[in-house]
Amino acid sequence: MTRKPRRQYTEEFKRETVALIQNSGKRQAPISRELGISDNTLSRWLPKYGHDSPHDGGPTVSPADFPALRAALRRVPAARAL
Repeated sequence: MTRKPRRQYTEEFKRETVALIQNSGKRQAPISRELGISDNTLSRWLPKYGHDSPHDGGPTVSPADFPALRAALRRVPAARAL
């Protein structure tokens, strides 16, 4: 049984693909199907070529506000049950 040769992608292609995932508003799975690239491959590219970090300048919660937010989240299921 012969194997298919592995496809090789340029660094530029990888960066553009990750930018497409992050900026298009589309989910990763449909993009991987459109491009014919494994979803697992794209998952490996995201941390390396993107800014997919939770600390990339997005909003954060201060340690002082965290207990109040946790208490509010505990009240959500009770409020939804009404």
